[in-house]
Amino acid sequence: MKKHNPQIQSVRDYLNPKNLKALKDCNYIYKQAKAFYDKAKTFDDNKESQLKAKEYYRKAKEQYKKFLEINTADFDTLIEIGICCYELDQKRKSLHYLLLAQELRSGSTLLKSSLFQVYAANKDWNNALDYFKSLKGRIEPAEIQKLRKKIPDRYKRNE
Repeated sequence: MKKHNPQIQSVRDYLNPKNLKALKDCNYIYKQAKAFYDKAKTFDDNKESQLKAKEYYRKAKEQYKKFLEINTADFDTLIEIGICCYELDQKRKSLHYLLLAQELRSGSTLLKSSLFQVYAANKDWNNALDYFKSLKGRIEPAEIQKLRKKIPDRYKRNE
């Protein structure tokens, strides 16, 4: 497949009238991807359900990749494909997409939480702890405790 430059690469490209068809195509693709993504998040934690969820994450990821062929300036798409990759055990790809999202907008709680999860999964505790610290006061204490359990004891003193 021949790679091409996405038509929409910045917020400014959203305002260009010649990109209206591309934006319409993006909206259609995003709706499909988001439906698969939302469906994947509805499954329980048991093994059988998680296999079904992974199938929906795969389908969502395929649609998000189509979207990104047209538009690389969409924050939500970058986070959601990053989460799909994480759920599919593709941690490097997940980190790639999440860091691209961070270049667009860095203050999102979902983004910070997702980056913590990926760094923790990769046992990159310095980066994981930075994101963990940034989540305090932004999410419920119960959620903080759940995330805290992922941090090895020897690193907890640095939080």
